[in-house]
Amino acid sequence: MRILLICLSIAMITSCNFNRNHIDQTLQTYLYRISNIQEHPAFVLPDDRSITLPSKQTLFIDIPRVSISLINSYELRKCGLFSLIAERNSILGKVQDQFRNYDYQVKLNDGLKGCIQNPNLSKSLRSQLIEIQAEKLSQLPNHLSNLLFSSDAMRKQLQSSNELSIHGPKESSIILEAIKQIDRAFSVSNNQKISVVLRPLTPYQEVLDKQPILGMLSYTMLNTSLKLQIVTKQLKEYDNIILCKNNRDRTQFNYLRNVFNEFFIGIIQPYMAKVDSIYNDLNPYLDFTNAGHPEYRYPIREYHQIFREATLDHVKYWQVLFKRCGMSPIQ
Repeated sequence: MRILLICLSIAMITSCNFNRNHIDQTLQTYLYRISNIQEHPAFVLPDDRSITLPSKQTLFIDIPRVSISLINSYELRKCGLFSLIAERNSILGKVQDQFRNYDYQVKLNDGLKGCIQNPNLSKSLRSQLIEIQAEKLSQLPNHLSNLLFSSDAMRKQLQSSNELSIHGPKESSIILEAIKQIDRAFSVSNNQKISVVLRPLTPYQEVLDKQPILGMLSYTMLNTSLKLQIVTKQLKEYDNIILCKNNRDRTQFNYLRNVFNEFFIGIIQPYMAKVDSIYNDLNPYLDFTNAGHPEYRYPIREYHQIFREATLDHVKYWQVLFKRCGMSPIQ
């Protein structure tokens, strides 16, 4: 039910035909109309900023290999771990991407757990496996970090030079489930308990690659905020020329109120509210963006804070103006 509600909110942006070019044009026209009423030049809106990550080399974490090859292979056959390790040590097994590497670590943890519980293994081998399992669990957060910030799929997911555009509830439900599983993997991988249940992430690799909602959401929030800040600056800079006392000509104020209702109330505010709603639906699954890497934080939550502050600051200006003029926004 929750996923369905999230999908509907995302689908609303598409159904209302909101897109970045439309909003950019609307903000530009909004700014020009305000500046014409003020009879002062319009400030320049900033160019859009792409959402990028540091290089793979910067974010990749070298993880020491834990050798299991010296362990008695005959005994490992008793609990099914030998074939997994042999496959990993093959030529094909060594050229795995970060998703398959993480899934191997998940399978290895499950295999180690099963072997440790196998009564047919010698006591000495069981002790070795317990030590190896503890070390592999301690490395799991770094394996996940490499998946999050060094894999091609997740770098496409987190980076963007395009506006948010998710087409339809069915596709949206798939990407939302993928992000939920990524965040669950982050939580579980950092648990450090032998009893934790780990799940493979490779089934979500393709959708994370092809539907970069987090990068597009970050791009939309950041660039819309920076432009709205300029519009607010324009309003504040020449606020003193807007006269609305008794017995004064209120023509400029009336024109400004019309622009506010047509552009902000009619177009911009509904758009920003829907973007904010999508962020709030995703936010419970974004803990990995804050602490998924020991030295890097993906700033989507910072972008949302900028987005909220820009919106509130803009609304506050209008509230103060209408109060000063003793008028309601509604004519």
